[in-house]
Parts: sequence; structure tokens; C-alpha cells
Amino acid sequence: MKHVLVIPLNASTSDIQRVDFLMKSSGQLRNAVLGTMIGRAEQLRRDPRWSELRDEKKSKSRTDTYNKLKKEYCLNEFDTIRAAQKHALKSGWLKDHLDGRIITSLGKEVWTPINLWLHNQAG
Repeated sequence: MKHVLVIPLNASTSDIQRVDFLMKSSGQLRNAVLGTMIGRAEQLRRDPRWSELRDEKKSKSRTDTYNKLKKEYCLNEFDTIRAAQKHALKSGWLKDHLDGRIITSLGKEVWTPINLWLHNQAG
């Protein structure tokens, strides 16, 4: 069973506009990072080495090769956070409105579905 808690807030029009702007800005950044990471993941999935790995039994060698491929294609949580930082800096304006904590959180948030999709566990 799910519960929803509704708490009325007293906010001025400018407060509401600021929150709306931040939500839209973070959404734009999230979409940009998601596009970057999907592109990298698609490149990896087209790599013949990836297909070979998926058919192998689990082993230390397989894990090592898998990690090398992920590193080669910059596919991990840290690289996703770095992509978010680069997109924010390139935008010229996002970095002035979204602080580092938000940018880092967005990178982490994007990595989870990318990682699941990469392993055919979602999407």
C-alpha cells in the first residue's frame, strides 16, 4: 500500500517560480546526461567483445575484460557524474543555477537506469 503525504506550504510567487526553474533546469541536465550515457552504452553493446562476454560463463577473466570495456567506453557512475559536470559547464548557465551537489546527484541518478539497461534488466 502506498501513502501520499500532502503538506501545504506557504510560498511566495517568486519562491514557486524559483523552484519551477530549478526543476526544469535539472530536468534539462538530466536529459542531456542521459543522452550521452545512452550513446556510450549503445556503442558498447555494438562492440563484438561485449557480445562475446555476455555468452561466457562468469569468471575472473570475464569480469576483468568487462571492467576494461566499461572503462574504455567511460561507463560507470563516476564517468556519469563527470558527464553531468561537463554538460553543466558547457551550458554556460546551468552551473550558475545548480550547485555541485545537485549535479553530482543527477549523475548518480542517471547511472542507475543506464547500468540496468546495459545488462538488459530494464527498459
